[in-house]
Amino acid sequence: LGPLQSESAVDLISKVLFANRENITTLAYVINQKVQGNPFYLVQFLAELYRNSALFFEGTTNKWKWNVSTIETIKEANEISQQTSHVISSYPASVKSLLMCMSVIGFK
Repeated sequence: LGPLQSESAVDLISKVLFANRENITTLAYVINQKVQGNPFYLVQFLAELYRNSALFFEGTTNKWKWNVSTIETIKEANEISQQTSHVISSYPASVKSLLMCMSVIGFK
């Protein structure tokens, strides 16, 4: 599997955020660049943005909101991959084995 192309990142993020493609194109491009097209890191990066309040759900409009300039300043994928590796290393062997199998399935 190769890295996600920009269009695929737009598709994935629009589905995760239940947003129109037109509204998240810039966001998807910035995130995809930061994670170097890695779909797993992309999802992890979205979670990191949410934890840091750089991505938040606005209840009054029922839409996800973000600030691209803030997101551009957030740490790169390498640091996220290190955090993710640390979390995964704490899982039982059976869960790690399942994750390895699932990683080759892909998105769709």
